[in-house]
Amino acid sequence: MSKGNLLNRRMEDLIDKLEKGEFPNIAQEKLNVGLPVIYCDDNFPGKIIREYPDGRKEFVDLDEEGKTVAVGSPG
Repeated sequence: MSKGNLLNRRMEDLIDKLEKGEFPNIAQEKLNVGLPVIYCDDNFPGKIIREYPDGRKEFVDLDEEGKTVAVGSPG
């Protein structure tokens, strides 16, 4: 199988899983093993949120080097 065909097949499998709701919750999996996650939330437009496994959340921004820097909390 060529690279192009293999890539197309993998994309088709991914789309099929998304349509069936079988795509894993990667963020929850990271939290379950003790890692923080970074995401956006429609309740806080324009903000980036970092959530820790203990449930703490903070707003973050990116510095000039692309590293996250805490800039407040959502509540």
